[in-house]
Amino acid sequence: MIKVIIFLALVILSYFRHGVKPSTGPRSQAAETAKSAPPLPPPAPPKPTLEQHFPLRKIDSPYFINDLVYNHDNNFLKHPFYHKFGIDACYVHKDLMPMMIKLEQELYEKNLRAIVFDCFRPQEVQEYMWSFNPNPKFVMDPKIGSMHSRGLAIDIGLADKHGVKIEKATEVDSFTKSASHDYKCKPHEIEKCEARQLLKDIMERSGFRALRHEWWHYELPGRGAGYPTIRVCGHIECEK
Repeated sequence: MIKVIIFLALVILSYFRHGVKPSTGPRSQAAETAKSAPPLPPPAPPKPTLEQHFPLRKIDSPYFINDLVYNHDNNFLKHPFYHKFGIDACYVHKDLMPMMIKLEQELYEKNLRAIVFDCFRPQEVQEYMWSFNPNPKFVMDPKIGSMHSRGLAIDIGLADKHGVKIEKATEVDSFTKSASHDYKCKPHEIEKCEARQLLKDIMERSGFRALRHEWWHYELPGRGAGYPTIRVCGHIECEK
């Protein structure tokens, strides 16, 4: 018994004299690795949005289907390019919002939805489009400035409650005489032209002004007096 007590005393004395070596198991190795690893970078700041820098509001409603034609190749330039300028949704000037709310109510009452083909269009985009098609009948000279570039215009069509497009006599951006509201429809086009007239009635009741030679284009009355065109590059990231 005395020998056991002496042995234990020696063990305890050795512990206090030499200490205990730290474990080299997986947990200790992980702790050492964590100590030696470089610190994590700070969180990236959120990307700036159009609403932060400009008097624009995003249209986010089940009554409006986002189908921006310049984000795919079904447009008169035959290639997508809105993504280069940070445009992935429909934005309009805040002063257009009362008309958009009234339009939403009109759609609700008629059990319809709208397909939005274009809304706010940065001034840089207008210049880009003009470089391909400098025809003032269909592309506004950027020196004058488009209503789209002020956030005061939308290109729009109708859809049924399920989101199925209601066909018109022409496609959007059809730079032909048949795109005009004055176009006299052929017998086989009557139904499509009636749909086009229905759209015009709904938009005008909501306070929009029609553009005579583009059935899809509607805007704030007044030709944008007092509203400057909006350039986005420098405020948001644009591709070169």
